[in-house]
Amino acid sequence: MQELDATPLQYLFNLSFYLTLCLVSLTSADKEKPVLLNWLLIVVFCVFSFFAGDWFHYQLLMPVISVDFSEPIYYYFAILVNRNYLLFRLIVWGLATVFLFYFSKRLRINQNRFLFIFIWFFLPTFCYARASLAMASYFLGLSLLLGKDKMQSSLLCRAFGLFFIALSFVFHRSFLPIIILTPLAFVKLNKRRIIVLLLLLPFIAEAFVLILGLASEGSLLDIDEFDSFSSSAQAYANQTKHNFNWKFTLVSNLKHIGFYIPFLFVLIKTKFNSHKLLLPKVFESCLTIDFIIIIIASTFFILSRIQNTSDVLGYRFLYMTGIPTSILLSFLLQNGILKRRTALLLMFSTWISTIGLIMGKLLSM
Repeated sequence: MQELDATPLQYLFNLSFYLTLCLVSLTSADKEKPVLLNWLLIVVFCVFSFFAGDWFHYQLLMPVISVDFSEPIYYYFAILVNRNYLLFRLIVWGLATVFLFYFSKRLRINQNRFLFIFIWFFLPTFCYARASLAMASYFLGLSLLLGKDKMQSSLLCRAFGLFFIALSFVFHRSFLPIIILTPLAFVKLNKRRIIVLLLLLPFIAEAFVLILGLASEGSLLDIDEFDSFSSSAQAYANQTKHNFNWKFTLVSNLKHIGFYIPFLFVLIKTKFNSHKLLLPKVFESCLTIDFIIIIIASTFFILSRIQNTSDVLGYRFLYMTGIPTSILLSFLLQNGILKRRTALLLMFSTWISTIGLIMGKLLSM
């Protein structure tokens, strides 16, 4: 019978690899010339991320995945590499990393500083599920749609932007709500809008209950893609809440809180500070989308508490904030608004949750 969990040696390998990446990214953060080796190491880490539970589930899927899979693109990836699992992971996370590379490059962020933030804050989540490819595709598309450069005046650049945004749904159907809400990226956040949205959060939660109910009854849209998404969302929303031991609960809560802390820091620095920072257009749009995803994630967390159901939808949407939050923190770091020590403190909760997860697994073996 095939193993469904990593061995102690595999956990040690991942822990050592991750800590090495953290150290390398920290020491190279001030270099101006991009260290391309770090990007390659990220791909290798993602390919061999045994500690992420889905690593073994995807491996079991390889021999049986068919065109009827929820996202058929992964069937074609599997066929392309003759169902070789490591090559399959290389395509998925290799593409995601390439998209991420061009996303940070288009936004003219020092890539070494971006990787410092990304590795410490988001890499252990990025390597976990195929949704990472959808995230990277979406935000690359957003940068093409909104970013200013020599191509911006051409329709070709905007067309590519829309293409990569649409492609994110092909890579993972959970991105459908974010794609639909993309026009809100043109809305600039201010104190009043932020406060109003926060006050409306309970009503938004109630609206989500109604929408999911209508979706499950087929009363909204008679479109296969929408039905596919809504059925999946309804299934997750109705899952019974699992009771985990206190150690796993602590690590999970640390990780979830760790996604809110950096976002709130960015929000305060840019919208609630007496010396408010004027963000460039693309960064402003990233902040708006980041905030929208936070609202959606928080809504599902509230629903899971009220209905005593699984919070899987909450944390799946919460993790979608990893890329925009990373790029916003990188922007603050690059412009001297965020100090490296403060950045480490902001990222500590998510970082220690990863270390705690792997150490907990090792100690329990």
